[in-house]
Amino acid sequence: MTIRRRHPLPFAADPGRRFVPWLIALVVFLAALALAGLMVLADASAKWDRGLVGVLTVQVPDTARADAAGRAAQAKRVEAAVRTLRSTQGVASVRALDAKETAALLEPWLGDGAYVASLPLPSLIDVRLDAGTRVNITGLTGLLSSEVPGTTVDDHRRWTDRLVTILRAIEALAAAVVALVALAAVGTIVFATRSALAVHAETIELLHIIGAPDGAIGSAFARQALWLGLKGGLIGLIGAVIAGAGIAVAFARLPAGLLPAVTLTPIEAVTLALVPLTVAAIAAVTARMTVLSSLKRML
Repeated sequence: MTIRRRHPLPFAADPGRRFVPWLIALVVFLAALALAGLMVLADASAKWDRGLVGVLTVQVPDTARADAAGRAAQAKRVEAAVRTLRSTQGVASVRALDAKETAALLEPWLGDGAYVASLPLPSLIDVRLDAGTRVNITGLTGLLSSEVPGTTVDDHRRWTDRLVTILRAIEALAAAVVALVALAAVGTIVFATRSALAVHAETIELLHIIGAPDGAIGSAFARQALWLGLKGGLIGLIGAVIAGAGIAVAFARLPAGLLPAVTLTPIEAVTLALVPLTVAAIAAVTARMTVLSSLKRML
């Protein structure tokens, strides 16, 4: 005798059935937020790394007086530095930033007050290198200093390398969180499934007597776990979307340039949407394996 696809297992009477979706919701909520943070950090580190490759910033200190004659003298110093840079092999383009552009760069830290214009800010020169070119920073600094004393060169790599290293460490932590919540989901389903097996032990024994195969019983528990996983996963994903939107709004209110934009690409958004389905699938597979393993020990 074979058993029908729908089993006479009263899952609705399980005491833990009410709590499993909420536990799954918590797991999906944490996993979605950690995964979203991992994606944002990965995008930010990649953008910072790409944006500063082959870029130098030359600073010409303002040592002149703050009058017309002093500004003219500073302009000549900048022109001398620009000429030296343009004659350097491997330099693709050179552009001196004006006072407004320099003030805009400092706005996230100093604000947009008029007093910024009165500060003795150095003149900045943006230098772009040819693709694949590596410049001897020490030699270039010495060459510029001989033409314009006090000039410095910043290749950005020293602090960006440190920043990327920190971001990589945070990414590893976020990945560990995702792995831990996945293990928590497995543990939750294993515990709930074993509890349900204990509750329905007599019914399962009767099903065995009338010829129900272990695989069919395992499938019944798997379908139940899949449904509970989807239900809890949807709740967790909605909570994660609301929390993520709140974080994005808070970040958007900060001055531009202090923190990376909290945005996701369409592919990343789809990946997050698949988190509940993935957790539900893990729940179904875990429930089936747990039931089959327990039934073998019961025989």
